Amino acid sequence: MCVCVCVVPPAIDEANLVDSPRIVVNRSVLLECPVSGSPAPRVHWLKNGAPLTTTAGVGVAGVGVRVDGRTLEIARARTGDSGRYTCIASNEAGQLRRSFDLQVLGTVRLTS
Repeated sequence: MCVCVCVVPPAIDEANLVDSPRIVVNRSVLLECPVSGSPAPRVHWLKNGAPLTTTAGVGVAGVGVRVDGRTLEIARARTGDSGRYTCIASNEAGQLRRSFDLQVLGTVRLTS
């Protein structure tokens, strides 16, 4: 009897992804990395090419990753949160990257 193990490299479902999301300061945003593969890919996030320090879940403000690692949440975004976010999905069969260019827009006050 032969036991075969099927190994499938990571793939990302691009159907509903936005390459360059824009939000207004103090709003929350979700960046999703809908990956599949076998075995299930591990997902890591970068910001501007550097490993992103995140927390499990997000409190009142900050950057966090949901339990499965596939969703990055930025709560009450600041202009400093703007940048290139990259998810890296990897398993034994390969690695895949997907980047998002987030722009957090500040508010403008008009004076008379």
